[in-house]
Amino acid sequence: MFLVHVFGIYTQNSQTVNNKHYVKDWIRVAEFEKKSLPQSAAKVVDEILSKAIEEENSPQAIKAVIHLGKYDLAVDAQNDSLIFRNLRQMLLKSNDMVERAVLHSMLGELYLQYYRKDSWNINQRTGLGGTLYRPI
Repeated sequence: MFLVHVFGIYTQNSQTVNNKHYVKDWIRVAEFEKKSLPQSAAKVVDEILSKAIEEENSPQAIKAVIHLGKYDLAVDAQNDSLIFRNLRQMLLKSNDMVERAVLHSMLGELYLQYYRKDSWNINQRTGLGGTLYRPI
């Protein structure tokens, strides 16, 4: 029982120490954001994402992907496909069921937002004529 308690405390302390590094990085991101420098902020967030994936820190990785999507849209408002690609790549790499569930939920929400934004264009498309449909 004592060993389980000590292991739990050790795990919490090591996560706290690791999160301190992330706090410093997120402060840098916030400073770049205040200065309206999305590309500089994106570089720091990309470093955070790499570190979070390496350390298997799902919350930080998900937070980084969200921020990367935000900065990609700030740089190029027409390029909304990057966040979809980043989320799909994370889904392929993830082995954690909870992380995968959160990523699937985020991806579904983004698809819904995309559809709502462009529903008129999507619904007004003409059907393909004379095309043989093959199962995917």
